[in-house]
Amino acid sequence: MAWNRGTEAPKLRRRQAEALISLLARVHAWGLKGKDSLPWLQDCRDGYLLKHGLPDLFRSSVAKITEEKTEALLGTADTRNVMDMLQTLAKPGLYEFAVDMVMQSSPMTIVHMDARQGNAFFEEEKEEEGNSTASHATAEGVKLFDWQNVSRGGGALDLAYTLSGSLSVCDRRAWQEDLLAQYLQEFCQLSGSSYSLDELKDDYRKALIWPLVWAALTCADVEGTVDHCAGPILGGACSAEELAKRSHAREVARDFVTVGAERYLRAALDEGSAHVVG
Repeated sequence: MAWNRGTEAPKLRRRQAEALISLLARVHAWGLKGKDSLPWLQDCRDGYLLKHGLPDLFRSSVAKITEEKTEALLGTADTRNVMDMLQTLAKPGLYEFAVDMVMQSSPMTIVHMDARQGNAFFEEEKEEEGNSTASHATAEGVKLFDWQNVSRGGGALDLAYTLSGSLSVCDRRAWQEDLLAQYLQEFCQLSGSSYSLDELKDDYRKALIWPLVWAALTCADVEGTVDHCAGPILGGACSAEELAKRSHAREVARDFVTVGAERYLRAALDEGSAHVVG
């Protein structure tokens, strides 16, 4: 058996996505029952979301976005629709209102707040022929790390971030219904919750708004976001090897932020998230 980090592939395979959703269902079910025994956990609005100033960062980033920048990131398709969506959601207090709505209607549990492909290891097992691998489609086949933003919140916040950011646009559109149904079945079975599929879908649509901060930040300043993710800028006395490493780091960062931005934007647009809260 071997464990591979999610970043080793450009997107999650179906079985990997199922495993990650299964793990989130288990974590959220456990958190629903045990959150009161962890009084040190902050409400995600008081901790992660506000500590990093995400609402203000979202609004200030949207103010810098132009149609030209959006078109450079997404192409000509949906440019105007994306601009309208972002400008609607950048109205004072609307970003916070969307998160509040999820917090009020979604079962309160423990949320990871960064449950993405790159923060997971997936177990691989060799098939009988020994020439290929297939990841398990259960929670045992995935390990989630980077829990620095763990807090109390609605499970839909994790789901929205995971499905919109870690699946390709085509795969999310094809698998989303099944993965949400899978999550709900496992979550309710383990927690005893009466949370319905309609309620989950409604919370999911609203929760897709919170990751848009990263899309807006990227769209407003792609190069600045790439530099931030790639690490410190090298000085004039750096070696050729250091320059090569920096160049590679920027390539990886560019792919990470631009692909993620498009995925977040198209997910919120597909689900009409702005109309749900606007």
